[in-house]
Amino acid sequence: NTASENGGGLYFESPDHDVIITTTRFHDNTAGDDGGGIYLSTTGGGSFTIDRSTLWSNRAMNGGGVFIDAPAHPTLIVSSTISSNIALADGGGMFVEVGGAVTTSHSTTAFNGAEGGGGNIAASSSFTLDHSIVSGGVATTSPDIDTTALKRALDAQKAGHFKAEIVA
Repeated sequence: NTASENGGGLYFESPDHDVIITTTRFHDNTAGDDGGGIYLSTTGGGSFTIDRSTLWSNRAMNGGGVFIDAPAHPTLIVSSTISSNIALADGGGMFVEVGGAVTTSHSTTAFNGAEGGGGNIAASSSFTLDHSIVSGGVATTSPDIDTTALKRALDAQKAGHFKAEIVA
């Protein structure tokens, strides 16, 4: 699948209900802008869960695998794999934009690439890694997690705007 703008495989903007994606594969999708596999903007009333799913070999400007923008409610990625995705800018596997809490639990984000930062994950917002693997990313800067974006997140945390934590 190809989208000229966002969400090559799946596009959600402000769903009014909970969205649960279970045992689904997003493969070989392309977005001209953000979210090669999945684009999610959740300013609406529902939570978003990706459970036991795989996003691989997707491509976008930011968030080759998944782009999460302004999550107003919890966004959870559970027992899933985000691998071999490409971003022409930042966040080869995942890009987490400004907003609420995003948690990756018992998941693997690996072997993604970005021409900018965050080969696996670029984040400028709150996110939690819980018993998850982030490894093998390739990027011009910060191959696994974009520390520039993380630094901005931690600075904002210190200012009381949101939290960023990594749970071992």
